Parts: sequence; structure tokens; C-alpha cells
Amino acid sequence: MKPVLLLLSLASGWAAASDTDRLLDWAQQAYPSLLQKPTATALLQGYEYRCYNNAALCIGVKDGQVFLYQGGPISNIGSLTEWLRTADRDKIETGKVFPLDLAASPPTRQSAKSSFTAGPSTPLSYQAATARISALLSGSSTPVAVFDPSAFLLESNDAGCFGPTLKFTSHPDGSGSAASGTLPSGDLGIWLQTDTTTGDACAAAQLNARQDGVSMRANMALSGLAGLVRQAYASGKGLPTAGSTVDLTAEMNAVGIPSTTFSQAALQLDGASTVWTMLLNFSYTDSSGASHTIAAKLEHTPGGSKAVYSGLLTWSVTQAFNGGNCGSGANPVTRVGTLKYGRTSATAMTTSMRQGQYCGTGTYSTLGTFDTDQQLKATGFSDNFSRFGASYDPVSLKGKYISVWQAGAGDGNSRILQLGLNGIGTTNDGESYFGYGDPIASTSGAIMGFNCAWAAPKPSSPVGLHKEYAQRQFINYNSSTGKWETPTAGANIRYAPTDACTYSGSGSFWYDRNLNGSNDETAADLTVTTPDLMGLGSSATIADAITARGYSIPAF
Repeated sequence: MKPVLLLLSLASGWAAASDTDRLLDWAQQAYPSLLQKPTATALLQGYEYRCYNNAALCIGVKDGQVFLYQGGPISNIGSLTEWLRTADRDKIETGKVFPLDLAASPPTRQSAKSSFTAGPSTPLSYQAATARISALLSGSSTPVAVFDPSAFLLESNDAGCFGPTLKFTSHPDGSGSAASGTLPSGDLGIWLQTDTTTGDACAAAQLNARQDGVSMRANMALSGLAGLVRQAYASGKGLPTAGSTVDLTAEMNAVGIPSTTFSQAALQLDGASTVWTMLLNFSYTDSSGASHTIAAKLEHTPGGSKAVYSGLLTWSVTQAFNGGNCGSGANPVTRVGTLKYGRTSATAMTTSMRQGQYCGTGTYSTLGTFDTDQQLKATGFSDNFSRFGASYDPVSLKGKYISVWQAGAGDGNSRILQLGLNGIGTTNDGESYFGYGDPIASTSGAIMGFNCAWAAPKPSSPVGLHKEYAQRQFINYNSSTGKWETPTAGANIRYAPTDACTYSGSGSFWYDRNLNGSNDETAADLTVTTPDLMGLGSSATIADAITARGYSIPAF
């Protein structure tokens, strides 16, 4: 006879095979050294069971109870319901359902206000963002403490040191009324070495400012979806079995997120038990009384360990936008974004994040166009398309990063900020490069050159893009002050806002070099006989020169 419960009568109330298999599949993953050489699931005398190690150990389920046989008396080790909850909790907390150590925060977001105690809608460091998600999944925090839909409405902007509005008079490339005026924001690249508002080196401040809006949307979408997974466990509904869906709409509404009503909250597992899909659709009323429709979807494929996984996050949010290409005044727009991610080991992560703005009210499924890998495609947008890519160690943040953005769909060039980071907590430094590239739909991420006078008056035969130049700034993180700094002679960013990038100082040209609004600059402040920009060196192109310094472009 087999060493299982042959003396007990057949019971009619045995557990559904899917519950038994779900429990035993988990047990084999959780205790691989103990549960070796499993048999197929079998039914005998009312018990569904599997045996292991040549039948030296068997686990069976009957009448809602779990039994263990190890060669002696058969032991009741608890209810199936509680063991399934244990299995669900373990799956959630060990990354078998939701990606651990994943966030969309820029690596340069390291300021003190990014601590774990900051409000939910405060831009967070990568470490703080992942810690919050882990706290949600473990149950040490709650969705109402972490999930704040107002974060979906935050804007991406430029740092004050980057592309400031710039007053000028008697411009040498202009004549008449065009010789005086104000250059618009966003066109001057890195203008000041240090951002006066944040105290950070400008490259770090600009990466934070450009990424904060889109990063907050992605991070808050991840937080909401992590809260959904936790509610599946906390409510007692449990995780779905293969090929099924668990509806958690009522449970998410019961959480009591202020000014928020969920119309869909669901967790799905495909028939092959390989892809988890999480869905949230809800309305949110902001402090002004305006209503927003927000949607988020995560398709997550776990690997063989919590440090191996891949997936895609998609989101959309409706709101009003002033100006741009959707018409004058405030117009309804929808922001659509994707975050593709892949992790192959504890120290190797890649992310590619994209977002665009579209005229009208809709969702990601009605307005966005997508590549074959389901990443958002830079076509059909009206304004403000951005792309961010990273290949990095999620622990130290050592890696290569790129941020590319384009204000209007018809712009001839994208703006590109590249960063090679040597890690936080190790060397604490890195080097950044800024310049212009091909339009955002077609750019490879390579910097093609630098434009010193994008919107300034032009001579009769303008140079436009100087293919021999880019801006370079070395940054070092000071853990004592919490600021990114630039050492002496660590930057090549200075030029004059003219088509030639130079000004001899012999004329009456004035521009607000120190950005204080007053004409108080000296001749030395204004004169640039030779631009202090990164040059070609011995390379054929500026992109090659950047590559020669050790930077490589990550997928974005």
C-alpha cells in the first residue's frame, strides 16, 4: 500500500483541484530543497495529494484541511484557506506577482525631501519609491497612506538653471525691433552651473525637473496597482488562479481614497500562469472641483527569482491644458504613458519610459499608438512627448541614463540629456551631456550638436546646429548636504546666445547673463571669444566624442 491515508473513507467535499495545485505549486517553489521529486496530483480516499522524495513525504488536502505525512501518523497542519493566504502573501512579498525594486524616479532625485516620510505626492528618490511599494505589498503601509491621485496631475518642467527666459538688447544677429526682446524658456540648454532653487548641479536639477511629472505618474500607478494586489490578500479574496480574474472594485472603493471612485479594479492571471495583469480605472476630483479619468494597467511576467522579471506599465490621465497645439485657452487633453522594464539579475535592470500629450478626452487604448512591443509611439501626439531610458543597478543606481523631450510634434530637433552615473554610496559621481538630436520619433538618442541661438535673431546665413559642440557637466553627490555639485573646471557649458556662440564684446549687445533682470553685467560677463563647450577632440562627431568618454546610450 502507498503511504497515504488508505484507511479513511472517500469524502465528497474535497477541495477543487485548482486550489490544491495552487497550494502545492507554491510549496514546491517556497521549499525546493524539501519538496523534491514530486508526483502528479492524485486523488485517493478523498485526499488530493502529491508525494515527494520517493513517497517519504506527502501533502494532501481534504474537507478544507491540509494534511502532512512523513512516515508516521498523519498530521493536520491547518486549514486550506489559511495556507492559501500564506501562499498568496509569500508570492506577493517575494516578487512572484509584482515587480520589486522597480521605480520610475530619476537617479539624481536624492534630496532630503525625498525621505520615506514625505507626502505621497512628493517626488521621491528611487530608494524611497521602491520602499513605499514594498511596504504596501507587505502590509506595513496601506493604500490610503500611499496612493494619492493628485500626483497624476503634476507637471514636468525645466529647472531654473536650464533654458531660462533671457532678456537681450542690440543683438548682433538682429536689426530693428528684432534686435531686442526676450528669448523663450527651454531653448538655452544648461545656462547656470548650479540651480539656485534646489542648489543642485544644473544637469541633476534638470533631469529631476524633466522627469518628476512623468515619474510621479508612473510611480503612483505602480503604488495603486501594488495596493490592488495587497487588497486581494487583505480582503480574503486571494490571488486569481490560472485563467481567472478577481474583481476587487468594491474592495478598492472601501479603502476610502479621498475624492476617488473606482469603476474597475481587477487582478488576472493568464491560462499558462505566466503573466499577471492588474487593472485600475477610476475618476478623481481635484481640489478645484475638476474631474479626471485615470487608467493604469500592469502586465508583469515573473522569472525564476524575485530579481528576474519583465513587464509593461501603461497609464492615461485626462486634464485641461492651456496653449499648445490643441487650441487657445484651456483645452481637454489626455496624457498617455508606458514604462517597459526588464530585470535579469539583482544588479541589472533596464527601463524605457515614454509619455505624450494628446488632444481630447480618452484613454491609452483610444488615443495612443504603440510599437510592436506595446511601448508608446511618438506619433499622433500634440505636445510634450518625452522618452527616458536607463540601464542600471537598482541597488547602487550605477548605470547609463537618457532623457529626450520635444515640445511640439512638428519640431525639427529633440533635446537630449545623457548621464553616466558611477553609483550612489560608492563613488557618488557621474558625467552628463546635453545637446540636440533628430526628431523624437526617429532619434537614436545620439547628440548631433548644439544650438546656441534656437529662438534668437539669426544672421542672413545662420549656422543653426553646431555639430562640433555639446555641453558637458561632471556631477558629484555630497551626502552631507544632499546636493549634487560640480567641481572646479568640471563643466563645459558657457557660450553667448548668438548664432556663432560667441560675442567679441566690442558692440552694445547685452543679455541677462546672471538672470537678475537688470543690466548690470560687465564686459567680461558678456564676452565669449571662444565657447567653453565640449568639442570633438580627435573624434569625427560629437556623439563619438561622448562615446569615447565612456557613455553608451541605453534603450529608450
